[in-house]
Formats: sequence, structure tokens, C-alpha cells
Amino acid sequence: MNTKPKAFIRTQSGPDPCLQGISSVQDLQDKIHEVRKLQFQYNNADLYLRQWKPDPRSTVSPDSSSASTTDPSSSTSTSSTLSVLQFNALAQGLSVGPIPTPFEMDTDHDANSLKSIYGGFTDVPHPEITLDFDLRKWRLMEVLLGAPSSTDSKPQHQCTKEQGCNQDEANCVGYDVIAMEEVDQFHGFFEPLLKMMGYQGLFIPKPYSPCVVSGWYSDGCAFFWKIGELELIKEEQYSYQQGNQVYLIVTLRHLATGKIMEFAMTHLKAGQGVKNEEHGVELNKIPVILMGDFNSDIREEA
Repeated sequence: MNTKPKAFIRTQSGPDPCLQGISSVQDLQDKIHEVRKLQFQYNNADLYLRQWKPDPRSTVSPDSSSASTTDPSSSTSTSSTLSVLQFNALAQGLSVGPIPTPFEMDTDHDANSLKSIYGGFTDVPHPEITLDFDLRKWRLMEVLLGAPSSTDSKPQHQCTKEQGCNQDEANCVGYDVIAMEEVDQFHGFFEPLLKMMGYQGLFIPKPYSPCVVSGWYSDGCAFFWKIGELELIKEEQYSYQQGNQVYLIVTLRHLATGKIMEFAMTHLKAGQGVKNEEHGVELNKIPVILMGDFNSDIREEA
């Protein structure tokens, strides 16, 4: 018997009013600095350094120059290389505090799926500041910009003509490809800002997101690529037959080399363990980059 609830998707109709006045990368960096300065009044607001975790099965060293952490420019970049970011954004609807919701809670869904206050992340210092999405969304953009955070330094856009910087500085910042999970502000926030930075994006919401249950927008998987670096050939969007998860398969052409590659991204359900391994996808025999939040330990069998 199929026990899936009826699909219900809710997304924003357009850009959020908070984006008014943000028309360049420098405007964005100034806003990030403003938010970071406010957060430093409560606690250390530096971003955590994202580092590669060694896989005992791999022969590739995590300390190699190709294994960038938070800065896409830290790797050896050439016309035949790509910088790629994979990131779980932690949806607003899964981490919100005791504030009014924009919509009524969906009582037709299982009440057990409702998250507790702050999504249960109440052990973080000052969750009312750290998890406030009106602040946190700008720090998420700091991650997507790829600029390392410092304690109190104000980021400044720097570029040269040799880097091919256009009028809005878009070509000088960010990764070539970005995959994000738990995105529930695609149309309202992330897509407009990343479009300004020279990206094109795709979004596939969960058919019945727990964010909708709790009175917010649907979360799902978002995928972005730099228009000047890559060209879209094909995209496929799917939801799994079991559960509420989704996945994207995107075929891109690398403009500098003409090579075609596939990117497959997904977000597997937490706590499912080996059951998630049944969600295999058969891909064409071309280079494939697999991205996502797999909710599994590195020591588990693939």
C-alpha cells in the first residue's frame, strides 16, 4: 500500500525584498560584513574551516593541491579544471526559532515530522542569532563566494582585466559548480543573487517537504553552474519511488575544453543507513561527478 502523502509544493513567487540595494558582488560582501559584525557581538562568528576527510579506501591524498577547502582559488586553477562546492544549507523551515510562520502548518501530514524549536540544534551558542535565517542566509552566501572568513576584516572585491571580470565582478568570485541541499529559498534569495554573479541554476523541491508541514516553503536540491565556464546540455529531475527525496542529473559542456560531463546530485534521508544504497542511478559512460548529502559515514560501504 502506498502511504505517501499527496504532493504539495510551495515556492516563492520572486526575489525577497531584502535583496533591494544588492546589485554587485561588493554590495553583497558589504552586507556579509554587516551581518558578521553583528554576530561577533555574541560569539566568534568566523566560518568553520571545511576540510577534506581522508577516505581509507582512496589513494588520493586529501592534502593534494586539488583538494580545496573553502576557497576555490586555493587550488591550481587552469582552463581545464573546475572548482566544485557541495553544501547542505540547512533549510529555514528546518531550523527556525519561535517566530510566526508565513503559512499555516499542514495538519494533513504526520505531526511526528514537525521539527522541534531551532530544528533541535539548541546546543549551538546563541541559536537565536546563529540560526536566524535573516542573518544566516548572508553567511551562506559568504560560503558560496568562496572567500575565507576573518574575524573582523571587511572583504573587498579585487579583480584584474586578465581575470575577465565583467561589470558586476561576477567572474572573479565563486565556484564553477555549486550543489546545495535543503534549499527552501531558491527563487526568493539564492537564485537571484547567484544569477547576479553569473550563474544559471536548477531547483527540484521535495514533493512534500517537512518545511511545508511546519508552515514554510518547500526545500529541495539546487544546482548552479557558471555561464561563462559551462553550458547546459540536458537536465533530468526525479523523485525516488520510496520516501520524499529527490535527485538531479545535469549534463554540462565545459566551454574551454569542449568536454561533456554529468553531475548527479541528491540528498538521502538521514537514519536510513544501507537502505539509501538502493537509490542507485545508472549514468552514461562519460565523466561523472557525484554530489550530495548522503547522510552516511565515510566508513560505510558504497
